[in-house]
Amino acid sequence: MGVDGSGVEGYVDFRGYRTWYRIMGDPANAPGRRPLVFLNGGPGVPWPDRHHWFEDLVAAGRPLVLYDQLGCGRSDRPDDPSLWTVELFVAELSALRRTLGLEAVHLFGLSWGGMLALEYALTQPDGLLSMILVGTPADVPLFEREARLLRADLPPYTQRVFDRMEARWRPATGRGSGEVHPGRTLRQRQRGSAVMRRLVPVMTARPVQRLADPMSAVPGLTGLATRIAGVEWARRHVVRLSPLPAELLEAMVGVNRQVFDTMWGPADPLPLGALRDWSVVDRLGEIHVPTLVANGRYDEVTPLQAEALAESLPDSRCVIFEQSAHLPMLEEPAAFQEAVLRFLDEVDPRERTVDVPGPEVEPGARP
Repeated sequence: MGVDGSGVEGYVDFRGYRTWYRIMGDPANAPGRRPLVFLNGGPGVPWPDRHHWFEDLVAAGRPLVLYDQLGCGRSDRPDDPSLWTVELFVAELSALRRTLGLEAVHLFGLSWGGMLALEYALTQPDGLLSMILVGTPADVPLFEREARLLRADLPPYTQRVFDRMEARWRPATGRGSGEVHPGRTLRQRQRGSAVMRRLVPVMTARPVQRLADPMSAVPGLTGLATRIAGVEWARRHVVRLSPLPAELLEAMVGVNRQVFDTMWGPADPLPLGALRDWSVVDRLGEIHVPTLVANGRYDEVTPLQAEALAESLPDSRCVIFEQSAHLPMLEEPAAFQEAVLRFLDEVDPRERTVDVPGPEVEPGARP
């Protein structure tokens, strides 16, 4: 398939739904450079339409495969909380590779996407060459303990909002309506991004942040107050840029709160959903593919967690970006790209030099 830098798009059929994907770059024109498959975070937070960092990677000769996991972005959005399990997303990644014929790949997992990459690697799939894990927890109980320490540094009025939500929050139950909503259109995403550009500065303003405290004491307003408090958290521990990058605003528009709330919880520092006890720490020794663990110094997934993850993986290295939080590809794009390309270039030559055995020959037969 010939593909230019902007990519070609399509859908993969998966369990009766449609998963959107985009291929950027042409694998046929990149000998020895296998595709890098991007696993989005959240859960339920899609990739933006355009990201200069994706385009820079393609310009450097690296083919990319992006996809929005089921339930978010341009993929189908079924209304069914019972769907959202780790098993579903591991199976979806397998289906994507099978349908697109991705025999050998590198994985790039951001946040939850890194958790998914770890789960997928533990199935020991053929053709997995390496992983890049960015802001990835390997143990949610440890994340929760570290998040409590970070919450203690927030303004008291913001702390109270999170405390109230933690006390009141209950996960969604049941199977929902079962209705399947189509993925967000380009026009919907553009319109939503414009709204977010106007809304975020209002939510960031200190009077509004303070107002969230009494709002959170009103049962019907606790959710909205938590969203407002979440902006202060994000400013410190997700992306330390002002104004917020357009790519992040666009991704926020495509979020599916049902997926996020069901699996993670009501806010980043409150992992109260189905993943609250998730951990693969005891199984990390089973993963033998080369792995780059990348984190920001101010990441909500603290450097302590990143370094522990890297130490537990048999073939890994850890890079901490000193000026970044959770999204170093936005905060330190040049340094981040250099680290990623250097790692991939180290891994690909090893893959190219592997001897491929020829057909077996019977003893005494002529080859």
